[in-house]
This record gives sequence, structure tokens and C-alpha cells, in this order.
Amino acid sequence: MKSEAKHIGNHFLGILVFITAVLVFLSLPLVSYAQTGTLGQESPEIYCTYEQDGVAVDGNNLTAGTYDVNFVLSGMNNLSVFEVTATYDTEQVTVESAPSGLISDDAGMDSMGYILEDGNIVFGFVSTNEDCSHINEYEQIIATVKMTFASDCDAEDYITISDNPNLTFAQADYGDGYDDSYASVESYQDYTGNLYLMTCDVTPEFGHSVKGNIVVMTNSSGSTNGVAVYGNYKIDVYSDKDKSNLVTSVISEQKQSENQIINEFKIDALKDGTYYATISSEYSIPRDITIVISGKDILAGAIPMICCEYDSDDIISANDAKYVYVAAANGALREYCELDGDGVVSVNDAKIVYILSASSKYNDLIIK
Repeated sequence: MKSEAKHIGNHFLGILVFITAVLVFLSLPLVSYAQTGTLGQESPEIYCTYEQDGVAVDGNNLTAGTYDVNFVLSGMNNLSVFEVTATYDTEQVTVESAPSGLISDDAGMDSMGYILEDGNIVFGFVSTNEDCSHINEYEQIIATVKMTFASDCDAEDYITISDNPNLTFAQADYGDGYDDSYASVESYQDYTGNLYLMTCDVTPEFGHSVKGNIVVMTNSSGSTNGVAVYGNYKIDVYSDKDKSNLVTSVISEQKQSENQIINEFKIDALKDGTYYATISSEYSIPRDITIVISGKDILAGAIPMICCEYDSDDIISANDAKYVYVAAANGALREYCELDGDGVVSVNDAKIVYILSASSKYNDLIIK
């Protein structure tokens, strides 16, 4: 049988969860035929959100009262084993003895049991599939617990997620084994497996997020071939149309996602309202977009950018195409000039530049 001693480490968990884990794992297949290879290539986050009477509130600034507290996992497409362990101040926080929702309520994951008493919060889940279960990469609620706070507070003052990788961890696929996992630390005393960093935040910034991918625009109508742009792109977000009040700035990041390279950005903590953003980079024509936040996070999808402005004259012309030919010949600006996604710089990339020289303008884009 699979060895799972790492999963439950709290003294109170020994009986309840060990028995549950044994029963669950006896029902699971013992062999996984291939590992997915995603472990260590993602950026998982565990965080909590807070609701009162169905309305989201800021966990950094709670008033005394009762809240539905969601433990959320994001940044992973697949999940095989997950555990989160936390403690709470029993003088300030009262926790109901049973959760009001679990990820195991949906198909694909089984609960290994839970503890919600004596200052301890523990949840453990395993995939019922042979390799892993597909989850919502953007925001997967793992468990919902009703908590009552005795006084006004920042919830982080009274709730602490364990950084012990035997107690709080996430694994992507049974094929990866049981020693390697995501954890909130990159090393831990006497831990024998490989640890990959994930973040844990009891009270993340309050508001909604916008996530999008920046891709190469291939014609003046705004089409794209889906190829990720190269390099870092800056997204400046303003609260006014004149762009005099900067709210935040974020930088995009190139990373591997499901066997392809993406150039992704994420804007956090936007409250409801309309925002005006500009996307720019060294070799792109800046693009203005409008973002409308109305009570939910946004997956913006692919945002095409004109990213072949190599000669810095603010237009696309035959002069920019010359840079592509130079890149094809000697490698200068090679990564920036590879526009069609075939892995080489050639006349085909120059064709995209010539097409865009007909117009260097963008269509209006409203994200909501």
C-alpha cells in the first residue's frame, strides 16, 4: 500500500485521519503509469476569503461577528493529494465543528477527514482518479468553515497556516511520487523530498483579480496566432480615463503552462469599478484597455499586442522588417523577432511586420 505517513502529523489527527486515509487509499489504484511533469512548474497559492451574509469582506479588517471562511487553492490545473493544517486562537475565534463545504462534495476528490476544534484546523483530500483530478486553476475552494471572531481584527493575527511540508502541501500527480510536493517553504529539517514553493496567505489583499495572456498580433484587424510575446510587459492601471491616478502596475511573466509557453499577467486587489490600463514593452506599440470589475474575478484570455516596433519611431514600417532579416542572419533580437511560433526567425516573421505596417492601431478592448 502507498506510504502516507507525511499526510497527517498533528497529535490529534492520528486516529481519525489515519483510519480514513487507510480506507481511502485501499480503494485507490496503486500504480500511476506516467507523471505529468507539472510539479515545480506552477505557482500555487493557498489563501482565505471571507464572506458575511453572502457578501465578500476584507479579511485584513474584520469587525467582530460570524463569517464564512473559504480556504482556496489557485495556480494548479491538477491535484492528486492536498492537505492544509492551521491553528487558531481559541480565545478570539470560535470555529463550527463541521465544514459547510468541501472540494470532495464534487466528483474527483475524496476527503481524508477533517479536524475543526481545540485550536486546530486540518483538511486532507486525495484524488479518486488513477493519476490526478482536474481542478479550477484560477480559484478552487477547498473547504468552507464558519468562524466567529470575538473582536475587530486582521484575521491573520489569529489564524496561522502551518509551514511544515508534512502538514501543508499540494501534489499534482500520483506519478510524481509522495515525497516531492509544493509547500510554503523550500527546505525543512529532516524532509527528504524535493519541495517547490507555493504561497500561503490568510488575509490576501481584498478585491478582485484580472488575469490575461499577452500574445502576438498578426494583422491590423487584431487577429492572433496564439503565440506568446517575448519579454516582460508592463500593465499600468489607472482609476481615471485621463490616467492621472495610478492604482497599480504589474509585470507580465513568461512561463510554461500545459506544454506551451505563455506570457501571463495578474492584477490583484481591484475593487468594483472601471479602470483604464496601458500595456507596454520595449518593442511594442502601447495598448490601452478598459477593465470593468463588477463583483467577480476576470479571466481576460488572450490580448493581442503589436510587438514588432524595433526602431522606436512609434509606427510599424519596412524599417522594422529589416530588424527581422538581421535577426535571421546573425541572431540579434532573435527572440523578439520570432513572431509566427515556428521556432526560427525567417521571412515569415517579416511578413507579419509588413502586414502590421498597414495599420499600427488597436481596436477598442473592454475586459469585464
